[in-house]
Amino acid sequence: MSWARIERWFAAHRPELNLGLSPPATDAALREAERALGVTFPPDFRAAYLEHDGQIDEPQVHVLPYVQRVGSLASLTACWNDDRELFDEAERTSDALDPSERVRQVHLHPEHISFAASPYWDYDRLCLDYAPGPKGTHAQVIARMDIDLAYVTPSLGALLDAIADGLDEGTIEVSDAGDWHELRFVTPKSRESIGFAKWWARR
Repeated sequence: MSWARIERWFAAHRPELNLGLSPPATDAALREAERALGVTFPPDFRAAYLEHDGQIDEPQVHVLPYVQRVGSLASLTACWNDDRELFDEAERTSDALDPSERVRQVHLHPEHISFAASPYWDYDRLCLDYAPGPKGTHAQVIARMDIDLAYVTPSLGALLDAIADGLDEGTIEVSDAGDWHELRFVTPKSRESIGFAKWWARR
């Protein structure tokens, strides 16, 4: 699994940095979260949480684009319940789409399951999308940036694989600014270092 690959890379190249990965979730906890959310998690999502039930609130490294940390099953379920109080049911039938037509532009849609964000779930997030646009795929990963939604990858496993591949190939590097670190993409020819989220938007 990709978490293991990412962990191995940091152990070999940046052992002083703590990814803040939590102990594994249990299969029972995954089933309970699925019941509470009314969804079935994709196999790769389940596998990732059986490796680690998210990260601590303030890890030293922001591994994923757009967000500070991966939430625990308990925290993402609580976030989803809080969002239900803010969702405008009239928006459910909106036909607004992103330019790729993969993502429905519906704020706090009940079939968007946020799984990574800030510790407070209050701004940029990554979500599993169970209500994709006509060109999207079931349970794809999307980013919420304020109220705009954009496609990221087909799955959490694909996202972790891309990060692990980039670290191994040297096209993704770790920034060293401030008290926390984030990943940045390095363009192969110019060696220009650009923000990870900006790079994902170009893909």
